[in-house]
Amino acid sequence: MRKPLPQRPGFRTRSARNNGIAPASPSFRFRPFRLCLRFGREKEVGPSAGRAGARWAAAMAPSCTLNRYLLLMAQEHLEFRLPEIKSLLSLFGGQFASSQETYGKSPFWILSIPSEDIARNLMKRTVCAKSIFELWGHGQSPEELYSSLKNYPVEKMVPFLHSDSTYKIKIHTFNKTLTQEEKIKRIDALEFLPFEGKVNLKKPQHVFSVLEDYGLDPNRIPENPHNIYFGRWIADGQRELIESYSVKKRHFIGNTSMDAGLSFIMANHGKVKENDIVFDPFVGTAVYL
Repeated sequence: MRKPLPQRPGFRTRSARNNGIAPASPSFRFRPFRLCLRFGREKEVGPSAGRAGARWAAAMAPSCTLNRYLLLMAQEHLEFRLPEIKSLLSLFGGQFASSQETYGKSPFWILSIPSEDIARNLMKRTVCAKSIFELWGHGQSPEELYSSLKNYPVEKMVPFLHSDSTYKIKIHTFNKTLTQEEKIKRIDALEFLPFEGKVNLKKPQHVFSVLEDYGLDPNRIPENPHNIYFGRWIADGQRELIESYSVKKRHFIGNTSMDAGLSFIMANHGKVKENDIVFDPFVGTAVYL
């Protein structure tokens, strides 16, 4: 005869529930919380984890800070963008947390990623994203942006602003075109940042960008941007591959030849790696090839 399972405080077994027995008064309320690991993994730690879990949490808490990055997305295949980024983050050891800020159809997403290496690996594969930046500050007005930049840790800026370095600042706008004079005015407004290097517009060691979001409606462009971002450029995505493998450049085109961009997206969704074996049943048309 099987022995009944012991009951834990605050829980009830199936037999107790079926017999209408009231559960014991809980001595605590279980509220798991998440701790991030250096390689993007997560572990739930709560009262049930015991002393070992508490010690683990205390030891790991100082080292689990994630860096914030700004992802500039392409404005096509919108429904595939989020699944692609999730898949690639998982492939390279990151994890897409619920705290990520993805603004629907907006091209500007804020991600928390464990390391710059993961960010670079992400951009080596994605065709849905154009560029990624280490986010130094953002706001809904120039004043908010400047305040955010002043609160960014100086020790994180210094390695890229020292006197032996070269840099340039770019202005990127979405849904609005600025004059050269307006761009220069925005660059000059950043003089409070501790830039000590020399400006090099052709081959700079570091590229910084001001990115302004004027919304999605081309017929109702606001006077002022909805959001303004400033960050250090990290890497570009693989958008040029879409043109390189364009159907128009193929020697033979079938009626159902797969669009090159969708082929790359499918491979990324499937987390396909080098030397992986992929079952492609429709070889010739509507396929990866």
